[in-house]
Amino acid sequence: MLSYVIERELGEGGMGTVYLARHTVMNQLVAIKALSPLLARDQALRDRFVQEANIQAGLRHSGIVQVLTAEMEGEQPSLVMEYIDGKSLSEVLDLRGALPFGDALKIMEQVLSAVGYAHRQGVIHRDLKPSNVMVMGSGETKVTDFGIAKVLGSAKLTRTGTAMGSPHYMSPEQIRRPESVDSRSDIYSLGCVFYEMLSGGPPFGDANDSGTESDFDIKEGHIREQATDLAILKPDLPEWLTQLVMQLLEKEPEHRPASCEVILDRLRQGSSHKNGTSLTQSETRSGADNQEQSNSTTRYGTQDAVNTSGEYHHQADESSQADNLSESQKSKKGANYTIIVITAVVVSRLMHEMLNFNWKEILILNGCVLVGYL
Repeated sequence: MLSYVIERELGEGGMGTVYLARHTVMNQLVAIKALSPLLARDQALRDRFVQEANIQAGLRHSGIVQVLTAEMEGEQPSLVMEYIDGKSLSEVLDLRGALPFGDALKIMEQVLSAVGYAHRQGVIHRDLKPSNVMVMGSGETKVTDFGIAKVLGSAKLTRTGTAMGSPHYMSPEQIRRPESVDSRSDIYSLGCVFYEMLSGGPPFGDANDSGTESDFDIKEGHIREQATDLAILKPDLPEWLTQLVMQLLEKEPEHRPASCEVILDRLRQGSSHKNGTSLTQSETRSGADNQEQSNSTTRYGTQDAVNTSGEYHHQADESSQADNLSESQKSKKGANYTIIVITAVVVSRLMHEMLNFNWKEILILNGCVLVGYL
């Protein structure tokens, strides 16, 4: 492409090679993805590449890598995309292992927002995985390679165009009946990504496993086995979060959350619960049981108004109890004072008549007793 100067190679995948390039006039850094010359000889693959380039170019979202232009003539069709100065989530996980709860939550929310937007535009990614999520130093994330996975994908896919996703992150239906997948297949893949972010490894197989035999075992795991409960691997995580991620990994699509928006809502609702208590399905799926939600708001602390009201009543109760205690103490002290006065009168009379004390001495003694009591 005459307007760009290639500076260096950024990476290579199943579709071809990605380069860092600079626009010769605007001095703008871009990423250029060039289709492999071998694949470019197949007209069907060239047409599919054009189709997917058009799809991704039509996605305008801050969490999706933008396609700026494309060059489809010549031996190597190419996409010109915005350059992301960061690392893939796969690289981040290789460096750091399982991410802290707060960091993982921020990435999950951004990815869900981007993928949910694509779903609303009628686009299913079909190859969501850590290497297709870019993380910048600021913490901002962007999803890339939308739709390209329908042709091939990258590192863990073959170069023949026959694979339809990466084995570690494929849904059961994507493996068994790839022609019928919908947005819920992406939701399963996101479950695999979130599971790896929080635990340090994918639900089935090792992140670095590859090859025909390993791929077969991993796919069998997705279809027939249950992933180790995230709560067992990471008991320090909130129960509501581990339950949510495991629900994303349900084998049957209808048992998963219906959309990215539903998952986002549950993440935000759960992260606002100060004590991290588990959310019930009635609270998180439909919210139909308003009474249960009302009862749980005080327990979870999710509504400031309820908390404020609760604190007010609590303080009022304490004030009332203090007032009652004060009145009781006053009454008891008054009764004791009466007894002392009566006792003093009787004792004074006896001292005067039987012991011959004069009244002045008796008054002095009574005054000392009264002062000591007070």
